[in-house]
Amino acid sequence: MEKDLKPKFGKSYFKSLTGGCLYKPESVKDYEFSAFLSGKSQSEVDFPDAYYTLWTPEVKNQQVKETCVAHALASASEILERYYNGGKNQKYSTAFIYANRHEGQYDGEGMYISQALANLKEDGVPKEETGYTFNLDYPDAKAFLSQNGKALYDEAAKHKIAGYARVRSEYEIKDALCNQKTPVIVGMTIYESFYDVDATGIVSIPNNNEKSYGGHCMLITGYTKMDGVDYWIVLNSWGEYFGDRGFCYVPMSADNLFYEKWAIVPKKFAGREFSDVENIRWSKAYIDKAVKRGLIEGFPDGTFKPDGPLTREQLCVVLSKLLNKLEGEE
Repeated sequence: MEKDLKPKFGKSYFKSLTGGCLYKPESVKDYEFSAFLSGKSQSEVDFPDAYYTLWTPEVKNQQVKETCVAHALASASEILERYYNGGKNQKYSTAFIYANRHEGQYDGEGMYISQALANLKEDGVPKEETGYTFNLDYPDAKAFLSQNGKALYDEAAKHKIAGYARVRSEYEIKDALCNQKTPVIVGMTIYESFYDVDATGIVSIPNNNEKSYGGHCMLITGYTKMDGVDYWIVLNSWGEYFGDRGFCYVPMSADNLFYEKWAIVPKKFAGREFSDVENIRWSKAYIDKAVKRGLIEGFPDGTFKPDGPLTREQLCVVLSKLLNKLEGEE
């Protein structure tokens, strides 16, 4: 167990950890989670009243480093490994995710969630080596990666993610959690009151006068109801002394605190195909890209009808979605 730093640093210590998750505007290249829904649930009433991830990794402690994105992505990978591959207590290298930042993908110690996910898809992530601490300053982590590059990248290539996508609605969060067994990665604006979360773990909705301290990355791992209020169960990386043994509970009504929501798409769902779009069809690659970017969805029966007519209504829907994405471009 890592040393509990709370008694020494107190509230000021928590504040030093915030700001590691940078906001990045939406892009037309972003994939939409709506394209990967499981199809198991047709409405909100199909989900259980409460859901707890079957297994969560040991609560991480980023200590005095702004490495929340790397910690969240490593924990998410560990949850998926446990569920889909039976990897008991498997740990992935947070230091690798942190050090494997490319030009333009970071500012200071902070990282962008989407670009860190892109690196997980392109390069993967290696298992954490026994005795190797993941809490390194960036220069030290980069030096470690440089010295052990080939071995680390070879190992990382064995653990690439299949895909990732933006999550929009409460329905999509619940589908990711309950049906796909993948946590939802969130970028959350942290306000003064967040540092006062006590052992109940309940996060207060900030008032209009509260100071914000930047972005922080965490994982939604489930949801519950307490005293008539619906909450997201959120795994933090500030050690087990924070909140309810490392977890906190964010009111669903405060969803606007999350400025980004992402899910790693399990291979089982990332490879979905339309029944009437053959692999040899000339337009398949274009159809796949449009679907994964949330511009088109196909029909409820699992078909795309590639030779069918395009109605004015369908064209308007596609153009509207495209314009919404373009408005979010830098």
